[in-house]
Amino acid sequence: MSAPLSIPSSSSSPRSRKKAFSPRQSRRALLSTATVPTVLRSTRRVTRERLVATVVAAGLVILSLLTATALSGSTLAWSSSLDWSLSTAVDLSLVDVPSLARGLVYTAAANATVSNTTCFPHNTAAWLTGPRLGNTRSVTSHFVRQMTVELSDMLAVPGHARYYLEQTIAFASSRFCNDTQAGQDAASVRLWTVRLLYLATLYQQHSPAIQEATALYNNNNAATTEQCLEERSQKGIGRYDFECPDTKFIVAALSNNGLGANIRSGTTTVLLAGLMTNRTVVFVNNAPQGSDQYLQRPWALASCDRMDYQCFFLPPSPCTITHQQLQQATMLGKKETRRLLKKGELPADNAEQAAKVWILQLSFTPVLENPARLRESLHHHATMLIDRVPSKDPRRPVLLTAASELLEKANIDKRPGYNFAAANFKMNHALNFYAMRPLATYQAKMDETLEEIIPPNFDADTAFGLPIRGTFWLVKQPRHGQFDRLNNRLYYLPTTHAISLSLPQTASDKCFGESECLTFYQHMQGVAQLWKEYHNTTNTNSDPVVVFTSEATKMVQEQQEFASNTTLHDDFSFRFSFLTNHKDVTPDSGFVQDIRKLTNFTADESMLSAVTSLKFQLLPRVSLGNCCSNFHVLLSDFLMEGLGAASDNGFHCLQEFDDPRLKVCCGWHKQCKKDRAQALAVLANQTEATATAAVATRL
Repeated sequence: MSAPLSIPSSSSSPRSRKKAFSPRQSRRALLSTATVPTVLRSTRRVTRERLVATVVAAGLVILSLLTATALSGSTLAWSSSLDWSLSTAVDLSLVDVPSLARGLVYTAAANATVSNTTCFPHNTAAWLTGPRLGNTRSVTSHFVRQMTVELSDMLAVPGHARYYLEQTIAFASSRFCNDTQAGQDAASVRLWTVRLLYLATLYQQHSPAIQEATALYNNNNAATTEQCLEERSQKGIGRYDFECPDTKFIVAALSNNGLGANIRSGTTTVLLAGLMTNRTVVFVNNAPQGSDQYLQRPWALASCDRMDYQCFFLPPSPCTITHQQLQQATMLGKKETRRLLKKGELPADNAEQAAKVWILQLSFTPVLENPARLRESLHHHATMLIDRVPSKDPRRPVLLTAASELLEKANIDKRPGYNFAAANFKMNHALNFYAMRPLATYQAKMDETLEEIIPPNFDADTAFGLPIRGTFWLVKQPRHGQFDRLNNRLYYLPTTHAISLSLPQTASDKCFGESECLTFYQHMQGVAQLWKEYHNTTNTNSDPVVVFTSEATKMVQEQQEFASNTTLHDDFSFRFSFLTNHKDVTPDSGFVQDIRKLTNFTADESMLSAVTSLKFQLLPRVSLGNCCSNFHVLLSDFLMEGLGAASDNGFHCLQEFDDPRLKVCCGWHKQCKKDRAQALAVLANQTEATATAAVATRL
C-alpha cells in the first residue's frame, strides 16, 4: 500500500501544480473586506439567572431612556443588532421588554432628520418607518454594488461572471466557474445552459433593487453616499435592504427536514414559483407575531438569533418586506399551488393575483415541470444579460444557443441505472446551486478548512469519492458466506480479517427505514469494482485516493480500522490511500436538530460541517453514494453540472450494483428488495453447495 497522504499543518501551504485548487484563490477580493455580523449569541442557552438579570437590565435601560426623553423631548427610534431589522419610530408605550432580551438596541433619533428626496427617492414612508424583515448584515458595500449596480454587465466581459458563479460552493478551478468558455460542443452548451439558468435567476431576484442601489451609490458624490448610508443605518436599514416598491413577493418557511430535502424540494420549488410569476422570493422562519403561524416556527437547521435560512446562506434577494405586508399576505391554497407549479397558472381570483405577498406552503416534493411561463421568464432575463455581450465576443454564439435551450420544454431523460427525482433536470440543478450560496464568512471558513486538509500534490482525476450515510453496529459476527435470512443479507467477509458487518442495530438516522446500510468493507468492495471500470476505460495507472466522509462515528472507526490494517488490502487489486476531514462532525444523524441534542455543536456549526463535507466531496473524479439520501443526490447534481474539481465526473449509486451483496434498496422500493432477496437466496444456495462439496472432498 502506498504511503498515506501527507496533511499540511498550515492553511498557507503553497500549491504546486494544482494551484487552482486553492479554494480561496479567486474569492479573496470578495472576502478581504467581509465583515462578521455583530449578532448576539442565541438566547436559547441563557440560564434562568442570566435571563432574570437581562430583564432587570432591560427595565433600567427603559427607565433611563424615559428620563432622557423627558429631558430632551426627543423621539426614539429602535433598530436591531440582529439581522431582523425592526426599525421604526415608536411610542415608548410600545417598547417590549422581551425584545431587549433578543438583542434590540434602542437609539435616540433626535438627529435622524433626513431629506427623503435626497437619500430615499424611491421609498415609501410605510417601508421607511417599518418595521421590516431585514436581510443579513454580513455583506460589504462592494458586494452590494456588484449584486445591484453592476449586475446587468455580468456577462459583458469574459471573466466577470466568475464573481457570481463562485458564490456557489463550486471549486474555483471547476468547469462551471469558467465563464470564458466559447466552445459549441454539446458539453459546452449544457454548461452554459446551466450557467444561464443560475445567472438569470440571480438577475430576476436582484434587478428590482437596481434603481434604489444606483441612486445610493452612483450619485457622483461620495459624501452624499456616506451621508445616506449613515441615514439608512439610523433607520435600521441594512446594506442589503431595499424596498423594491414595484415588486411582489412569495414567502415560504423551510422545514426541519435535512439539508438535502430542504434544498432539492423546498428552496428550489419556491424559486421556480418566483420565476414563473416574476415575484421576489423570501424564505421566512421565526417570523414576528401577527404573521401566519406557518411562518413563525424557527428553522431547526439554524442557531443564530434570527433562526432562519440567512444564518448560513445569502438571501435570495436584497428586496425586503414590512411586518404589515407579511401580516396581510395571501395564503395560496393547495389547488392553486399545484396549478402554479405544474402548469404555470396564476390564481383565478383577481384579488389573489394582485396581492403584494403570497405565502406558499411547501409539500417538499421535487417539481419536475417547466411550463411555458417559466421558460419565457428565464429566456427573457437571460437575453437581457446576453444583449450586453459585444457582437465580437467569441462566447456569443454558444450563449445564444444555450439561451434558445431555455425556451424548449424540458425533455427530462431518465438517469441511466437508478433514476431519482430531478436527476437530469438542469433547471432544478441550477436552483440548487443558487439556494446554496454561503455567507462570505462561512465561505472563508470552508476554504480555510479545505486549504488545510488538501495536500499540495493532490490530483482530483485520480481520486474516488466515498461519502457514507449511516452504518450498522455489529451484534453477532457471522461466518464468511453466511446467509442471514432475517435481514436478507449474504455476508461477504474478507478472507484475512474479521470486521464489523451489517446487522440490525443502527448507528445513524439514515438506517432507520429510509435506507439500508453497508459496512465500510462492503463499500470498499464497491469502490474497487468501479475504480477497475474507470481504470480500464481511461488507462490510468494510479491507485485511487479515497476521499472519505461520514456522519456516523462507527463508520469512521471502521475506516480507520481498514486504513491501519494493511493485511486487509490483500483482498483488493488496488492500493488505497485515504483523504479525510479531521475537523468533521460525526453526530450519527443527518438531522441538525438531533445534532444539537447529541453534541456540543450549534446548528450553524453543524451546517458548516455538512456543507464543507459536501464541497470536500466535489474533489474526486469518480464517486459512490447512497441515492436514497437527498444529501447524496444533491452531491450528484453538483458533480453532474461541472462544479467539481476534476476534469470530468461520474457518480454511481449503491442501488446500481448487480452484486446483491452490495446493492442497497431504499425503504420505499419493495420490488428492489424482492429481486435482491431472490438473488441472495441463489447465492446462498450456491455457497452452501460449495461448502458441502469441500467437506465431502476432505472426507
